[in-house]
Amino acid sequence: MTSIQSIIDVTNIDRYSTVPEDWSIFITDVVSSSAAIAAGQYKSVNIAGVATITVIQNLCKDLDLPFVFGGDGAVILAPNEFTSKIQHALVSLAQLVEQQLKLTLRVGCIPMRAIRALGSDVLIAKFEPSPNNRLAMITGGGIQIADGLLKQDDSPYLIHSNQLLPISFQGLECRWNEAKSVNGQIMTLIILGASGALTPYGEIIRQIKAIAPMSRPLSHDNLPLSWPPKFIMAEMRLKAKNILSRWLQLAKFTLLTGLFKLIVQAQKTNRNSVTGKYIDLMIKNTDDIKIDDYLRMVIDVSASQKNEIIHFLDQLESENQIKYGVHYSDSAVFTCLVSSLDVHTHFIDGNDGGYSIAAKGLKNKLVPPGPSLG
Repeated sequence: MTSIQSIIDVTNIDRYSTVPEDWSIFITDVVSSSAAIAAGQYKSVNIAGVATITVIQNLCKDLDLPFVFGGDGAVILAPNEFTSKIQHALVSLAQLVEQQLKLTLRVGCIPMRAIRALGSDVLIAKFEPSPNNRLAMITGGGIQIADGLLKQDDSPYLIHSNQLLPISFQGLECRWNEAKSVNGQIMTLIILGASGALTPYGEIIRQIKAIAPMSRPLSHDNLPLSWPPKFIMAEMRLKAKNILSRWLQLAKFTLLTGLFKLIVQAQKTNRNSVTGKYIDLMIKNTDDIKIDDYLRMVIDVSASQKNEIIHFLDQLESENQIKYGVHYSDSAVFTCLVSSLDVHTHFIDGNDGGYSIAAKGLKNKLVPPGPSLG
């Protein structure tokens, strides 16, 4: 499968390949995420989702697995030969999330054969925003079906295990504060095409880019260089085994982030420096546009741009081409998965609810009600 360099090309079905029959969909979501958001825990909700990807990637180090972050959970696909280890790891993660973040993480595994037996499929494309950094794009309807299967009462696809597995959070980082909107508002969108196909998504991406060409939510103009890091304690709770270790790690990384941010302030405009190159890659490797049957977007827009985008989406909705949900905030939050100075992914969401609240708005429009998205 060749990688895609242009974001518009991710809506070309010819660039997608079918997931093998002997693979499974591993999916997690935070139960009652709306209540957690209302209690001010949205960053912890985000971290629980990104931790899913981190733990499985560290368990299957030599595999280039497709994954998508969804705000209050995540999806990652893997061969069935890893199913047992991944299931034990996800149960271990759920237990740790409950103990340390006070959140309930629902974890499930749905085999591809179950998805195809229901008449759906999973097709994958690889978007490569920069060399050796890849983000999965997923279509075919299978992820939407898997989400519904997981959230059924007494779902047979929920993972249960009495065997806990040591898990690694290596690479999971949460050391940046919010990125404030440059244009006026951060707009988080989740859109579902009526046909279940990619057809409307290409036109939506093109139109939004035409209306708001400078709408990426992270840029050199809004790097969150304030200090100390507000969200680092959630990272430490997952990584450190005891209170003493946690506070030692907190002190260490608080000092390191302070030093790092001084370096960034001094060198961010020097694109040839190590720091400048890292920041450029960080902006490129932000997952602000992605597809997992739904089209998800986090964009930075002015009031007039927002109104024009909403008018455009309302028109598509009135023509029964799409349904959509939206959330507005004054900033974006992001959680990072860093493998090296050259390979790192930055999962972004609208602050104070983002995808979870947008998904709730979409769910309310679906008739009959579709699978729970948050």
